[in-house]
Amino acid sequence: MATRDSLRLRVGEEHPVRLESLLSAGYEWTPEVKGDESVAEVVKEGEPPAETGEDAVGASPPEVFKIKALSPGKTTVRFAQRRPWEKGGEPDEEHIVELDVDE
Repeated sequence: MATRDSLRLRVGEEHPVRLESLLSAGYEWTPEVKGDESVAEVVKEGEPPAETGEDAVGASPPEVFKIKALSPGKTTVRFAQRRPWEKGGEPDEEHIVELDVDE
């Protein structure tokens, strides 16, 4: 199942994207810029803090990525959630961000 967002940024601006995680089950989000790669870059933020207490068993903190606008234009950032060792095929989840960058 894919979710979609639209995002408008100015060159130099950054926007965080928080995605529900299943790291404890081996799933990981992977970003990919589809289209004009000169418009934006995506960087995974540092490791989120570990959960503590009773709710921590089997819990996975969200994965956080930063989209940075590099140059004017339009592009799409696709986040795919899958197990890294399962190459090819469709991801379990997708999150798509339609990005429009102004000067």
